[in-house]
Amino acid sequence: ASPTAAPQPTAKPAATSTPEPTATPTPAPTVPPTETPSPFPVTVIDSNGEEVVFEEAPSKIVALDSAVVEFLFAMGEGDRIVATHDFLTYPPEAVDLPRVGSAFQVNAERILELDPDLITVFFASAVDAVSGLGIPVLYIETPQDVQGIPEQIQMWGAIVNNPEAAGRVIEKFDSRLAMILEKLADVEEGPRVFHDDSLFYTSGPDTFVGNAYTLLKAQNIANDLP
Repeated sequence: ASPTAAPQPTAKPAATSTPEPTATPTPAPTVPPTETPSPFPVTVIDSNGEEVVFEEAPSKIVALDSAVVEFLFAMGEGDRIVATHDFLTYPPEAVDLPRVGSAFQVNAERILELDPDLITVFFASAVDAVSGLGIPVLYIETPQDVQGIPEQIQMWGAIVNNPEAAGRVIEKFDSRLAMILEKLADVEEGPRVFHDDSLFYTSGPDTFVGNAYTLLKAQNIANDLP
């Protein structure tokens, strides 16, 4: 008998896999950028009761006021000051600034050469001297007491559009003042002092300097003078 051939295996067709449909990503909605509202115009009421309107932050300031120089340098905005008065001695970073006069005599020609966009003064006698130069003038008197300093720092923070830096300076000022007052809490009476503003002019009780001595419990010998 013939041998029976073994049956050959039959190959099965490979199973065909159906590809999963790829999901089309849904585009995220585009959100338009939010515009930061401009803080300007900024309006300041000067010491004559007049409005001074700033449409933008001044970039070239002639500061005939030591306090303004200190405020702006403390805020990191000292590069806005292009000149100051003849007697400025602080802060050290400002001592090399050009000088354009004093409360007694303002060098108008030098101011015009510097082409500032703001002149700031704290004494009334300088207002007339600079108001005819065609440059905006801000006349703000020195506060009568130490507690008025933070308000002026806040004002300048708004003028130069840096309220955050102004807030930090105010916080540091308040902290240091609180520390000083704490140290003086047990002091009954401080020493007698004479404050020489210059050429034997002195500060009475109703001045910023007089208030500072009262705060320090020092006895200003000019307190009884008018």
